[in-house]
Amino acid sequence: MHLTLAQAIRQARVVLRDVIPMTGPQKPASAKRLTERQMAESLCRPSSRDAPVPDFVYGLPDVQLIMWATCRLFGLTKVEFQSTVREHRIVKRRQAAFIVARELTAMSYPQLGRQFGAAGRPFDHTTALHAIKNAGRGTRYCSAETFAGLVAEIRSFVLEIRPSLDPSRAWEGYR
Repeated sequence: MHLTLAQAIRQARVVLRDVIPMTGPQKPASAKRLTERQMAESLCRPSSRDAPVPDFVYGLPDVQLIMWATCRLFGLTKVEFQSTVREHRIVKRRQAAFIVARELTAMSYPQLGRQFGAAGRPFDHTTALHAIKNAGRGTRYCSAETFAGLVAEIRSFVLEIRPSLDPSRAWEGYR
C-alpha cells in the first residue's frame, strides 16, 4: 500500500503525539517538525536505484518514465512531485526532471507543463520555461554543481531503463 504524503504525515502525527514529551516551548515543535517529515518520508514508498524496476515502467510514455524515475531516485511520491508545493527538496528535483524531459523528448513547454501537472491541475508553460532557464543557477540551498548532479543522475537512470531515448543513439540503424 502506497501512502500519499498527507496520509503519511497524519499517521506520523498520531505516532508522535505519544512519543515526544513536552520539555520546553521551542524544542518539541522543532523536534516534532523534523521527526514528522522523517517519518512521513519513511512511510511513503522506498527510494532505491538498486531495487528491481517493475514491469509496468517499461510501457510508460517517455515523460511519465522520467517522472517515475525522479520519484524513485529521490523518494518522492507522485502526489508530491505533481503538487504545486514550493518546498526546496521537491522543486529542485522537479526542475531537474523538466530539464531531462526537455533534453530527451521533443516536447514543447506547454506539452511538458501539461504532462508534469496533476489531472485537473496542469502546470503552465511558464513553469517549464522557468525550470529549464533558471534551475541551473545556484541558490543558498542548492549549488549549481549539486543541481547538475541531480540532472545527471536522473538522466543516467532513465537511459538505463530506456536506452532508445539517448540522443546520441537517435540515428542508429539509419546509416
